[in-house]
Amino acid sequence: MGWSTSVIAPPDGDMAAYMASLDKLLARRDTVFWPTHGPAITEPQRHVRAFIAHRREREAGIIDCLKAGIERLIRWWSGSTSGSTRHCAAPRDDRCWRI
Repeated sequence: MGWSTSVIAPPDGDMAAYMASLDKLLARRDTVFWPTHGPAITEPQRHVRAFIAHRREREAGIIDCLKAGIERLIRWWSGSTSGSTRHCAAPRDDRCWRI
């Protein structure tokens, strides 16, 4: 998609594979990407670098929250979902749901 990052959710999603695919795209020297959704991406390397930075920032935030405990993780996650609330059953639980 040209306008946002993709949802990478277990069990089918594999964040390591997604990040590796972004690295492959970054190594290419394409002048334009034509996504199936959204307008042409005329600065592909810049776009991919932004996606990588976004994921690394999210990962760093989650790691910080896990170090601080589950209560903080739930507050952080809830505050980042534009009006909806997400809860995780436990810090290492991949099952999250939206209310």
